[in-house]
Amino acid sequence: MKLNTIELKTARNSCHYWIFNKMVKMPDRGFGGRASIVRVVDRNRQFVGCGIFNPRSVIALRLFADSSENIDRGFFLKKLSDLKNLRENFLRINEDSDCYRLCHSESDGLPGLIIDKYGDSFLIKPYSAGYYGEVMEWLVSSLKELYGEKCGVMVSPDEKACAKDNADYSQEVRKYPAKGRCQVSEFGMKFIVDFESGQKTGFFLDQKLNRRIAAKAAKGLNVLDLCCYTGGFGISMKKAGAKSVTCVDLDKEALEIAKKNAKLNDCDVNFVHMNVFEFLRAAIDKDEKYDMIIVDPAKLAANKLEIPRACRTYGDLNKLAIIAVRNGGLVFTFSCTGLVNEKVHQSIIFNSAAEAGATLKVLMNVGPSPDHPYSSAFPEGKYLKGFLAQVEKSVIKIPLGPAEMHDEV
Repeated sequence: MKLNTIELKTARNSCHYWIFNKMVKMPDRGFGGRASIVRVVDRNRQFVGCGIFNPRSVIALRLFADSSENIDRGFFLKKLSDLKNLRENFLRINEDSDCYRLCHSESDGLPGLIIDKYGDSFLIKPYSAGYYGEVMEWLVSSLKELYGEKCGVMVSPDEKACAKDNADYSQEVRKYPAKGRCQVSEFGMKFIVDFESGQKTGFFLDQKLNRRIAAKAAKGLNVLDLCCYTGGFGISMKKAGAKSVTCVDLDKEALEIAKKNAKLNDCDVNFVHMNVFEFLRAAIDKDEKYDMIIVDPAKLAANKLEIPRACRTYGDLNKLAIIAVRNGGLVFTFSCTGLVNEKVHQSIIFNSAAEAGATLKVLMNVGPSPDHPYSSAFPEGKYLKGFLAQVEKSVIKIPLGPAEMHDEV
C-alpha cells in the first residue's frame, strides 16, 4: 500500500497511540476527506510510525503498535497471528471455551478495532474510521487463513462511536452482515449469542473469569443477579450449585435468550423482566434478603457530561443491593464505564455501604479476562473493574431517601 505522509507540528514525546488534530500539520486537501492509513513523521522528518489519519476527527491520528513503513495484508496477517498465538498458546484461553476476544483495539495494537471469536464465527466491530475496503478485505482473508476458509466473518460497527468519528461502514456491513445466532461453550456450559440484537458483540466475554469466580462462591446460596443480560452469571452460579437464582433485567429480548440458555444448561432459574431499582425496593419493602447479589449494569457514561449521573446511578443501585444482602452475605459489583476509574468506583460503593448502614470486607479486586488486555501506552483500555466483598451490617439504620428515576438499568 502506497502511503501518504503526515507531519507533526512537534517532536514525538509520548508513546500514546492517539495524536490530536492540534498536533498535526493538516494537509490542504485532507486526502479526500476520508480516513486512510498514513506514514507519520515528526517536525524533524523522523519516522514516528504508521496509523489511521482522520481529518474529520478530533483524534487525527491513531497509531498502530510496532508498525514498520510497510502496511499491507502481511502486516495485518502477522498482527492477528501474534494475537491468536497469545490467546491460545500463552493464555490458553481456548482450552475452557471456544469464544474469546482476538483483538482488543489499541491495547492490541490495532486502534479502534474489536474482533471477537465465537466458535467458527468472527465479529469485527470497528469503533473508529479507517478499516474500509481493501483493509477490511485483508482482515477477513487473514482470519480465514488463520482459522480456516469455512469460518464466518461479520462486520458490525459501533454506531455511536463511528458516527462521532464520521466513519461509514455501510458497504462492509452489506457485504458481511451480522445476522443470526450461534452457540458457544464456556467451562462446560452452553450459551446462545445473538449477533443482530445483542449488546456489544453479543456476549460479555470480558466477564468470563468473573463468572467462574461467582460460580465457585455461590454454592448453596440464594443468589440475585441484577442486570443479568442473557444469564451468564446466574446460569453459571446455578450450574455450580447455587440453592436458588433470580435474574433481573429490563431487556425483554435478552431475557428470552437467557431463558433458552437456562434450558440448554438444564438450570432452574427465575427470570424477572423489571427495572432493577423497582425490584430491589420491592424486595426491601418485603424484607427479602439474598446471600449473594451480582451488580453488573451496562456502561452508564459515554462522555464527561454523563459522569455525574452515572456515579449517582452506581451509588443508588449498590446501596439498595447492599441493603438487600443478608448480614455476612456477598456482593459482587462491577462497572464497565471507562470514564469512571477504579478509585472513583470503589469510593462510590464504599459510600453506598455507609449509607446502607454497612461496611464491606473486600475479598477480591477483579478486572476483565486476560483476552481484554490494556497497554501502558493506552491505559484507557482498562475499563472493567469490580470487587467481591462481604457485607457486614451495622445496628445503625439509615432511612432511604426519595428514589431517582433510573430507566437505563
